Amino acid sequence: MTLSPTDLLKTSFPKPTADCYWHFLMKNRVKEDFYQDPKALEARVTETISSKANPCTLTSVDKRGWTPMHVAALAGNEAGLRFLLSRNVSTECRSEDGCTPRDYCVQYHPNLVPLFERRGDVLEPALRSMCTPVPPGKAAYKLRTDFGAEIKQLLFAVPTKFCAVIEGEPNIDHLITNLMILSKKLDFDVTFMCNRHMPRDLWLTKADGSFVRSSYSPNISRALQHNEALAYHRKSKAKHLTTHLRFQNFSGATLDVVNQSDHQEIWGDLTSQLPSLKFYLEGGNYYLITVGGKTKLLLGGDVFYTALNQLRLDKGFDPVIVAKRVKEKLPLEDLTNKKTLVEMCSQDLLKESVYGELRQGKYKDYEGLSAEYLVQKELTQELIAESMGVREEDMIFLPQISIHLDLFLRPGPNGSVFVNDYQSSYDLLLEIQKKAPELKLTPKDLDLLDRYLATAKRLNDELQPLYQELYTKLAEAGILAIKTPGMFYDKSPSGIPDAARKSTVTDCNFMNAITGYSSKTKSYYYIVGGTSVGDRLGPVLMGAYRRFIEMHVPAVDVHFIGYDPQNPTDFSEIMAFQNRHTGLHCLSFEAQSVPHEEEGKRE
Repeated sequence: MTLSPTDLLKTSFPKPTADCYWHFLMKNRVKEDFYQDPKALEARVTETISSKANPCTLTSVDKRGWTPMHVAALAGNEAGLRFLLSRNVSTECRSEDGCTPRDYCVQYHPNLVPLFERRGDVLEPALRSMCTPVPPGKAAYKLRTDFGAEIKQLLFAVPTKFCAVIEGEPNIDHLITNLMILSKKLDFDVTFMCNRHMPRDLWLTKADGSFVRSSYSPNISRALQHNEALAYHRKSKAKHLTTHLRFQNFSGATLDVVNQSDHQEIWGDLTSQLPSLKFYLEGGNYYLITVGGKTKLLLGGDVFYTALNQLRLDKGFDPVIVAKRVKEKLPLEDLTNKKTLVEMCSQDLLKESVYGELRQGKYKDYEGLSAEYLVQKELTQELIAESMGVREEDMIFLPQISIHLDLFLRPGPNGSVFVNDYQSSYDLLLEIQKKAPELKLTPKDLDLLDRYLATAKRLNDELQPLYQELYTKLAEAGILAIKTPGMFYDKSPSGIPDAARKSTVTDCNFMNAITGYSSKTKSYYYIVGGTSVGDRLGPVLMGAYRRFIEMHVPAVDVHFIGYDPQNPTDFSEIMAFQNRHTGLHCLSFEAQSVPHEEEGKRE
């Protein structure tokens, strides 16, 4: 018979050994007066055991993954919990069974749960001022990429092949262990895919729930180049407005290098059975979400012009249909013709001789080319909508603020979206700076905080045109944007991009997450990589982000994973990986899920 944690506690820590001294105290010393002088108590215990082998600390972990705070929670030791919280001990530590101290309180001592919520009082007013009210009402999560669909099977890429090839490449062993434990708690299966290609970018989901695979074409590289040329001309991507290293990548890095043999190696016969799209699309650059009972398709701006140019190069347009529509479209207004030709020039789609004549103002001579191009744009729009199973009017192309949408945007509750907002990040960081003494931040924390602040202000200023366009398009589509303090970037390192990226381990992204609903726990969940930055700053940022999400989704459990099971405050492994590559959503794919609906608003 498997014993419960509380039963196990009864026979644990019978005496105060040096390696579990605090555990013993949290189990046996429950009176308030024992903890009256927290600072003196910590100093007294430290002096008592410091000369012993493996002396216990306030965050030491035993063989079950229990910290002293886990023990206090299981024992219902309110005085001990208050003491540990007053010493700013992390509440993010997880035991061998995947539970935080708060989880144990929820299960065994619900009356103590408010202690953890009050811990955020220092930042609570600032966080509440950042909240965006989510309208109450029926929440319907029908699609795999909806915030609250119930995941049943998750595919997760374990890039072992990639890591074995490149010397010094960070691994994700701790992340795998954490996710396996968490999946059992939340009741979904995880299938680990041992390859260097991300399943999210190889398989795509349509609005009806069926799978397709993205198109492979030898023309993708050229199509991407045409798209990049237009984006540069329009300054329509973040990389054209800031020199910060995090924004210098481009869409297409996955499918441009994945050929058909790779698909076959990874997926076997199943891949060949899947229908293929006729255009390029990476899974991180789109979301299907349910808004007011309707399905909306959010796409990164790169998708349209890359697809258009791939179809042009692949000769994917029916010439009979094109000719018929061109005839109906002619003649064009002079301004429309001129703007269209300029757009084509910006993508380097015309012959060199044509450019010379256009410089002489001979736009009317090429009206037929303009009309053909406009028809191709219309057909591309229709094809994307039809292929993904949505209406054209329900497609929203959003500014490419990062390489993919999932790096800065995340579906939220009841048809909303969480959008990383650098002004919100700046405001939160400023509040943390003001409350530094109460949060017991160290000089190391404050130095990093200054750098985060400078970067947040810089990115907010530089990327403002794209954010204005983003919020306008979401509002026009009837989608509530929740401005979120979800990304904290250090100053951009100098030097060669690849080498500089390897030297950076202080950037935090809480947006690239896995979300869903668990009928086992009867709550929503938000799973994301944790952070170890500074001395105290990492736990402060995680605590603030958790509280922000809780304010918008009251019945949610926020799980920060990627920690060392032997030292649950250490997220250095996942930090190294995420700062070099990507996050949890990039590595995962919801292979099986079921809809979840809920009446009213949870309190």
